[in-house]
Amino acid sequence: QIPLIQMRNDALGNLLGADVPAVRRAAAQGLGGFKDYKKQAVPMLIGSIGPNLKEPEVVEAIFQGLAELNDENALPTAHRYFEDKEAKIASAALLAAGKIAGSHRIPGTVDLILDLMKKYDKIDSQKDGGGAYGTNIPGGGDDPKRKLAKDVLPNAIKAMQVVAKEKYTTFKEWQIWWNKYKATFKPEKPLPTGQHTLAL
Repeated sequence: QIPLIQMRNDALGNLLGADVPAVRRAAAQGLGGFKDYKKQAVPMLIGSIGPNLKEPEVVEAIFQGLAELNDENALPTAHRYFEDKEAKIASAALLAAGKIAGSHRIPGTVDLILDLMKKYDKIDSQKDGGGAYGTNIPGGGDDPKRKLAKDVLPNAIKAMQVVAKEKYTTFKEWQIWWNKYKATFKPEKPLPTGQHTLAL
């Protein structure tokens, strides 16, 4: 006999293919509550990302559901969307990965977040009209690469804040923090928080 809660899990999985985006969003968020059925819920959510890429709000909800399930098996999928051209999708992937990697202490994910932060920090810091990413290009309008960087970078920072439980806000600060704690950032080892300062 199939437990009632598993039947609800399966029903929500079926709703991920519903015609109405709002229903798919609700189903994705609902599946995030089925922590006792991660083995079923995580593949359902991951498998629903591709068919919903034209609906960023749905993909955002899927990553929110994956974050709630807190299963490190979802990290490779989140990593693939860090550089998505849709800021909402990239941001959702970063935030989900930050929560999961912080909980399970996965250094590889931190490396990827910081790599992206470094790249987007460089793009975002370019002066208007200067360099490869200038925005004041005649007839060019706002450069999409710079806009993407400006939209996603704050969420990369938020992801790191979740990982580290610290409030640093610049790539330089996070780079120093990571250089200091990477060697001890391993599964099941406590990370000291709120008691250290950075030598900038």
